[in-house]
Amino acid sequence: PETRDQASVLGVHAFVTKPFGILEIVELCDRALARFAERSVGESR
Repeated sequence: PETRDQASVLGVHAFVTKPFGILEIVELCDRALARFAERSVGESR
């Protein structure tokens, strides 16, 4: 849980400290894409 919280703060690339399952990978990718989309919308305003 602590590592996952840090990953949210630091970004997906920081979340490679231990092996984890495919569902966690997909969840992190979804979060990263959502954050990227939010930033893109914010920059276009």
